[in-house]
Amino acid sequence: MERRAASSREAAAAVEPLEDLDVRRSASPLAAAPPTVARAHAREPPLAPLRFAPLCHLLSEATAVRALAWVDAGDSALLLVGTNARKLRVVRAPDGIVASEREGHHAGSIYCVAAAVSGTTVLAATGSNDKLVKLITLGIGGRDGEGRVEVTSRLGLDMVLRGHTGTVRTVCFDGSDAEQLDAWSSPSQGRRLLSAGAGTFAVRLWSLDEAGGRQAAELKGHTAAVFELRARRSGRRGVDARIASASADGTVRLWDIRQKRSTLTLDGLGSTVCSVALPPTEDGLLAIGCTDGTAMLVDTVGGRVQRRLVFHKHEVRSLDFSQDGRRLFTSSFDGALAVWHVDDAAGVTPATSLLDAHRNKILQVRTAPRESSVPRGSFVSSDASGVVTMWRPT
Repeated sequence: MERRAASSREAAAAVEPLEDLDVRRSASPLAAAPPTVARAHAREPPLAPLRFAPLCHLLSEATAVRALAWVDAGDSALLLVGTNARKLRVVRAPDGIVASEREGHHAGSIYCVAAAVSGTTVLAATGSNDKLVKLITLGIGGRDGEGRVEVTSRLGLDMVLRGHTGTVRTVCFDGSDAEQLDAWSSPSQGRRLLSAGAGTFAVRLWSLDEAGGRQAAELKGHTAAVFELRARRSGRRGVDARIASASADGTVRLWDIRQKRSTLTLDGLGSTVCSVALPPTEDGLLAIGCTDGTAMLVDTVGGRVQRRLVFHKHEVRSLDFSQDGRRLFTSSFDGALAVWHVDDAAGVTPATSLLDAHRNKILQVRTAPRESSVPRGSFVSSDASGVVTMWRPT
């Protein structure tokens, strides 16, 4: 795929100065919030310039691919792919071979997918415009004759979660301590799942166990469709993960799922929000993608936009941080991808841009697990024509 030289769009890219947001905090602010932001990597060496090339392509029968989720299977990486053709695929990386496929997984298009790993078992959750959330378990482990990881469907369709009144646009596991959860015999035991979308606009919290799932709470606050939920593990036992939601009501919220309430609301962003991402580091930072083509790095402690990233021509439907938190990947309906250095406060253009990354709207971008079978720094993107591309640094 051709990587074009800097264009007028790149020349016009800009990072706007700090600006205050309308921040509404609950009576109990975020626990142990650090006083500064984006300083986790201050003593690390500067990032080297990166260029990316396609590692492999996967064509999904010319139907849109909205749903991607990496599975970190130790020294191997698997990619869960949900399609508008109602298929759920498990793809081995980096060779792109479909290791497992489930046709007709939903009665409608698959809008979202999330994965939780427990030992040699993967719990996969999907959401659809059939208004259902489905969970299945997959067995991973063992090798075929060529040394590639094998995937088996152990228990088939495990559970169906009902209650949504509109399209389920986003699902995520709450990021609970994996070491603690590995001790349970069932991959679902003790897990908590969040889901949201259209309908009532509430974020639904589900408690999962061997008998199935039950709705534990409805987290209310958004007044329009919720486009994305993201979770980040706290890294400390007994401390819940940070949960963020992005909504068409123009706000981003942070949630305390133990107390079942919103702890912070970011408003006054100046554009409709359509995506959100949390870095793996606990530094009070999050990234937001908007329908006007801008992306933002936001200080949730001070309630300020640290950098407003102006590059894309159309909405930034998906973004993700690198596994070390030092880079931000943005993707857009304009078919372009951009990579930004998080700590480069003076940077006015992306560190890397791929203007012709896709020939259709990019719907999702996800960075690969740090230690796996794919080259470090790799990521994957998907588009409205069904093309899934794995990218590697060169």
